[in-house]
Amino acid sequence: MGLVVGREVDDEIVASSTSGTVYPSILQDLSMPAHQSITFKSEDGQVIYEGWYYRPVHAAGEPRHEARKPLIPDVVRPSNIGRYEGSKNLMFIYEKIDSLMVRYPLTMDSFHKSVDLRRIKLGYIGMRWTDSCPHSVDDYMDMVKYKPMSTSVAAPSAFGRLAVAMTRGSVISQFFACEDGHQAVLQRRCCLNCVVEPYVGKKHVVIIAT
Repeated sequence: MGLVVGREVDDEIVASSTSGTVYPSILQDLSMPAHQSITFKSEDGQVIYEGWYYRPVHAAGEPRHEARKPLIPDVVRPSNIGRYEGSKNLMFIYEKIDSLMVRYPLTMDSFHKSVDLRRIKLGYIGMRWTDSCPHSVDDYMDMVKYKPMSTSVAAPSAFGRLAVAMTRGSVISQFFACEDGHQAVLQRRCCLNCVVEPYVGKKHVVIIAT
């Protein structure tokens, strides 16, 4: 195949031309990988949908508000109470004149919105992975020192406080807890107290519990 040159424009998530199509691998799986990586896939030919050729594929969605109340008051430790249990294969595709528009419906309890896959992808790309520490990953957080708030995938970030997204054991939830606009930090082989220490005093930080 010929040379494919892709660049991200506005809400574009897939670059396509007559010679080929390029897209981030994470958009195929929509789940947190086992190892930190940012890779792209290349396919021959242009995007085809319902027999028609399209060049860009755009993403659309509504912003998620910051959480105002904790899922669990007075205590924070890794749990899956804020996980998302929907299907990663459910998307709405809209045809425009020369492009496609993709919306991903996120439904959790009273939350019913379409989230923007481009913003989630950017949040994943900027995410930081933790180093290991000698403590148990199940340790409770120091509520007095860090003042964390437990959150869910519906609203991963917390208003004016450090957030801990309760997505333990769900790689889909961990991916959807990412979003452009806050710093995502993935907890790996490390207690929450050690995870958060470098981010004390910083705003818009979301610790993603694994």
